[in-house]
Amino acid sequence: MKEYLQDTNLGLENLNDLYNDTMQAVRLGYWQLDIVNNKLFWSPVVYEIHEVDPSEEVDVEKAIKFYHRDFQDLISEALNKAINDGESWDLELKIVTKTGVPLWVRAIGKAEFENGKAVRLRGLFQDIDWLKTREQELLESQSALKEAEDMAGLGNWKWYVESDKHFWSEGRFKVLGYDADEVAPSFEAAMELVHVEDRPWVEEKVRTAIVNKESYEITYRIITPKGELKVLVDKGDFVESLTYKASYYFGIVRDITKDHLREQKLQESLKSLERSNRELKDFAYVASHDLQEPLRGITSYLQLLEMGYANLFDDEAKMYMDSIINASTRMKKLINDLLTISRLDTANRQAEQVDLNEVLSIVEANLEMSISESGAEISYAELPVVTGDESRMVRLFQNLIGNAIKFRRAGVVPKVEIEWEQVGQKVGFKVSDNGIGIKPDYFDRIFTIFQRLHTREEYEGTGVGLAICKKIVESHGSRIKVESEVGKGSSFIFELDKGM
Repeated sequence: MKEYLQDTNLGLENLNDLYNDTMQAVRLGYWQLDIVNNKLFWSPVVYEIHEVDPSEEVDVEKAIKFYHRDFQDLISEALNKAINDGESWDLELKIVTKTGVPLWVRAIGKAEFENGKAVRLRGLFQDIDWLKTREQELLESQSALKEAEDMAGLGNWKWYVESDKHFWSEGRFKVLGYDADEVAPSFEAAMELVHVEDRPWVEEKVRTAIVNKESYEITYRIITPKGELKVLVDKGDFVESLTYKASYYFGIVRDITKDHLREQKLQESLKSLERSNRELKDFAYVASHDLQEPLRGITSYLQLLEMGYANLFDDEAKMYMDSIINASTRMKKLINDLLTISRLDTANRQAEQVDLNEVLSIVEANLEMSISESGAEISYAELPVVTGDESRMVRLFQNLIGNAIKFRRAGVVPKVEIEWEQVGQKVGFKVSDNGIGIKPDYFDRIFTIFQRLHTREEYEGTGVGLAICKKIVESHGSRIKVESEVGKGSSFIFELDKGM
């Protein structure tokens, strides 16, 4: 019997230790107030929550003062109602510990009566600060999510397919044009709004994804309950939850109506621009071509007048005739340059293997007179084979070398050097001269059609040559740029496709 009692006592002690450990772990204590003798009892956990030494005596008045001033009236009222009316309480309140730390607690209590009079209060007291902190973080997170959804015009959703349970965020209701309490979330409620032309294939796409347990992303139109047309992109991801042994779809739907309208307007603008460019190119080509015929007539008649009636003209009349012929010659060059620009835009580029050594031979032959008169020196090592249009390559290098000779410094022999190097699948070129150079302010302007930096009296030309170079290089998928220093010369840099 003695051994039995000892074992029982040991078992109770172990049970008590387990109980205390459990209360300690969940930060849950108990308390009791002897109303008759005004004696307040706190369990060790309650002392610990208040950060008060267990040896310190605490009465009701002192205990109430631990509550935050915003909650002292609330707990006092709860005590009075329990004593006077027998009402129990279960409140979430904030206290300030002895060391000044604010904490959220849960206070539970009820009164015990004898002969119709309250004689004691007892209850539980728990630290729930971590729970309130998590709750606040969750609220802030939900608020941030809602704000983000509003700003981005999107909403999220979850669909447990097997049980057909749906969750829609406030953002999804808003995207679909529903009020949150207007309709119960369901696949049917969403499909009901899909544009009648899109509904069959949208539903088929979703159903197929579900059968195959695949994710999907679709763009479709809806008509909201208020009759507003919207374009949405809806993405659903299949999720297999091992924890809950259930699968579901989680997704995001976004309102892209504004983006869609902008894209439509952009495409319309691009088509309009392409049409305008095409008409402008056609006009430039036709106008340039048609202008040549009357210009040839003017030039021919002027030459006939000069040959047949020269003896009838005085010196002033002859000067006028020469001016007209010179102007006609310049006009012919200008028309030819315009035709060249038009052909670069309208004619297809012939992609062939072009040996630039042969191109330079043609260029030097074409510029033979200019090279001879100026004494120009053109130097280059063995040049590579590139992929391009041979006639355009001739025009490109002829314009660059011709400009180098034209814009030479007085009393200085013009020198032109062509350098190149491999750059991946491209060949980089640098055509340098020792001419008059260009100011940095004009680096972009020189590639614009009809832009001249000098008068015709200083340097002849139409101002189209470098614009043609730019067109040719761009038609070969590259860019041309210039590096220059006034009084020292210029370098034109560009890339071409490497030959096979």
